[in-house]
Amino acid sequence: MTPPVEVNALKEIAKDVGKQDWNFSQNPCDYENFNWVEYDVCDCWDGVCHVVNIDLSKEDLAGVFPKSLAKLPSIKRIDVRGNRLSGSIPTSLGNMTSLQYLYLENNMFSGNVPAELGKLVNLATLVLSANNLTGELPIQLNGLTNLTKFLISSNNFSGKIPDLGNFKSLEQLEIQGSGLEGPIPSSISLLRNLTDLGISDLYGKASQFPNLSHMTSMEYLTLRSCNITGTIPGYISKMSFLSHLDLSFNNLEGHIPDLDRLADLKRMYLTGNSLSGNVPEWIANGDDTRYFFITFILHLVRRLFQHNTQHLDYIVPGGLVTDY
Repeated sequence: MTPPVEVNALKEIAKDVGKQDWNFSQNPCDYENFNWVEYDVCDCWDGVCHVVNIDLSKEDLAGVFPKSLAKLPSIKRIDVRGNRLSGSIPTSLGNMTSLQYLYLENNMFSGNVPAELGKLVNLATLVLSANNLTGELPIQLNGLTNLTKFLISSNNFSGKIPDLGNFKSLEQLEIQGSGLEGPIPSSISLLRNLTDLGISDLYGKASQFPNLSHMTSMEYLTLRSCNITGTIPGYISKMSFLSHLDLSFNNLEGHIPDLDRLADLKRMYLTGNSLSGNVPEWIANGDDTRYFFITFILHLVRRLFQHNTQHLDYIVPGGLVTDY
C-alpha cells in the first residue's frame, strides 16, 4: 500500500498542474490500474510502497511548480520539462534530500535559483535550461559535489560563471546563452570526467583558451563566442573520442593543429576567427562523411581549390568563395 500522506500529496500535485488522468480510486503504486506512463514510480518493501519518480514531462501543463512534491519523502527523480509551468522555483525543494535527478528544462520559471538547492547533496542531474531565470548563481551550489550533469543554458542570469572546482564528477556541462559573463574559470581544468562541454555567448573580457588538457574522454566540445584569444591548443588532438568541435566566433589566431588522428571527428566549426596558414591536408583530402566549416584569411584559401572539388563544401570562407 501507499501511505495516505503520499496519496494526498499526489492529489495536490495533480490539482496544481491540471493533471486530470490520474485515477485516485486505485492505489497509485498499482501499475495495472493507475495511469502511470513509467513502471518505476514506486519502491515497495514489505508491502509498503513509496513514490520515488514523478515524470510530468512534455504534457503541456500550466500552473506553478507543485510544492506538494516536498511531501514525498523518498522522491528521487522529478521531471517536469517541456511544459508551461511558471513562477519561482520553490525553496522547499531544498528539503528533498533524497532527490537525485531534477529536470526543470523548457518551462517559464523565473526569479533566482534558490540557494536551498545546495542542500541536495545526492543530486546527480540538475537541468534548468530554457527558462527565464535571473540573478547570480548561488554559491551554495558548490555543495552539489555528486553532480554529473549540469545544464543551465538559455536563461537570463547575471554575474560571472562561478567557480567549478567542486564539480569533479561532472560529465556534461552546458552554459550556452545563459547571460553569464566570462572568462571561463580556470577551475574548469579540474573537471577531468567531462565528455560534453558547451559554453557560448559569454560577455566580459577576453581570455586565453582554457586548460582542458586532461579531458581525454571529451566527445562534444563547444566554446563558441566566448571571446577566447590565442591559438587552438594542440592537446585537442589527444581527445581521441571527439566527434564535435565548435570554436567559432572567438579571436583565435594561428594555424589549425593536426587533428587527423581524431577518427571520430565529424563536425568542426571554426568560422569567425582569424586563422591563417595553409589548409591542412587532412581537411582538403578528408573523408566525405565529415563536415568542416572554417573561415580563413582570403589569400590562404586558394590551396583548397587545387584539390578535388568534392571537398569544397568543407570550407566556406565568409562568402568569398565566388572569387576563385
